[in-house]
Amino acid sequence: MSPQPESQWPFPTPADVAYAIQVGRNGFVAVYALQVYEWLLMLDDEYTLIHRSAWTSIKVAYLVCRYYPLLVFPFQLWGWMGDHAPRVCQRVIHPLYATLIPLVSI
Repeated sequence: MSPQPESQWPFPTPADVAYAIQVGRNGFVAVYALQVYEWLLMLDDEYTLIHRSAWTSIKVAYLVCRYYPLLVFPFQLWGWMGDHAPRVCQRVIHPLYATLIPLVSI
């Protein structure tokens, strides 16, 4: 980011804001790519250790924690990465946040 002139501190310039948004968006894509890559690497072990075992509450919790983010992230990427019209943003902002609620830990 470019240095801030003294007279505008602590207010960032529009270029600084645009840069920060782009960095955040790129990070979001990188996290999802890493998650998919890790899932593909471990798929064989996961099948052997998890999918072939008996159903228990721990197995269900594992599967929900493992697959829910993989299913939700494409919707999140579409919502946050796209350049949508204000009307679309107003319609999808609440569902976007609602799908993140299960990912929040206390």
